[in-house]
Amino acid sequence: TPTITPIPQPPIVLSDDNQTGFWQSSGDQNPGGEKVWQLSLTNSTATNQSGTDSLEIVTVEGSNSHLYLFHDYGGSNTQNWSPRNTVTFYWYGTNTGVALSFQIQTGVINPWDEITDCKFTDNFTGWRPISFTISSCGGTANLTRVRRLMLGNQTGISYPSGTALTWYVDRV
Repeated sequence: TPTITPIPQPPIVLSDDNQTGFWQSSGDQNPGGEKVWQLSLTNSTATNQSGTDSLEIVTVEGSNSHLYLFHDYGGSNTQNWSPRNTVTFYWYGTNTGVALSFQIQTGVINPWDEITDCKFTDNFTGWRPISFTISSCGGTANLTRVRRLMLGNQTGISYPSGTALTWYVDRV
């Protein structure tokens, strides 16, 4: 008898162009109370990996130390990611050594209550695909009800006054 091999699910592209319509900056505090950077988010046509633009992320000068970008699916509008096993996006590294995190948040009352946390380090320069097998990331997210995606740094970052960091993300 022949062996039947399931056909893998084709990738779902969540955001490729006009990413300022998808991602938001978290303002000046995250729900954990830490100060966060004020960010400038723009669609960049000069530096992109796919499509017509990428999301340019520029930290605005200040003493804040955490970077948080997020996308909320809103209220009871959740996504079922249980058939999926991989998250991939392109990151334009600037070799800062900053430890970063892509989180899938699924908590019912507070998205932060159930998190799967996929980590990577900005230790390269230029575009690189960042890909995670979701089951290999640590956490407790219930993939049948994805409520929020978050992209940020894992620990506080201190840079001299007047120093801004610029990164790019594309094709999530």
